[in-house]
Amino acid sequence: MRILLFSITLFLFACTGVSQNAEITKELKGPKAFQEQMDATEDFYLIDVRTPQEYQQGHIDGALNYNIMGDEFENQIAALDPNKVVFVYCAVGGRSARAANYLEEKGLKFIIDLKGGMKAWNAQ
Repeated sequence: MRILLFSITLFLFACTGVSQNAEITKELKGPKAFQEQMDATEDFYLIDVRTPQEYQQGHIDGALNYNIMGDEFENQIAALDPNKVVFVYCAVGGRSARAANYLEEKGLKFIIDLKGGMKAWNAQ
C-alpha cells in the first residue's frame, strides 16, 4: 500500500512539473505570422527593445519602447502582467532573442519574438 501511495504521489508531482513547463510558450515568428497572432490576440504587450533613436526612426504601431540596453529595462519588465502575451522585436532579431529569454526568466508565460525584426517587417 505504501508503495502504491508513493507511486501516485510521485506521479502527481511529476505531472505538476510538466504542466508548469507547458505553460511557457516562447515562439519565433516571421512578420506575417507575427501580425496574424497580434490580430488574433485581445490583450497583449508589443515591445520594441531597440534604442529610442532606432524607435523614432520607425516602429510598429502601438509598440512600447523598452530599450534592452537602458537603465529602466528591468523595472519596465518587472511591471508587466506575466499572464499577458508579449510580442517583442528589435532591428534584426538578436536583442529581441535576448529579451525573450529574459522575459521567460522573469516569469512571463507567453512570448512571441519577431523573426528578422524590423528589417523583416519593413521588407514585407
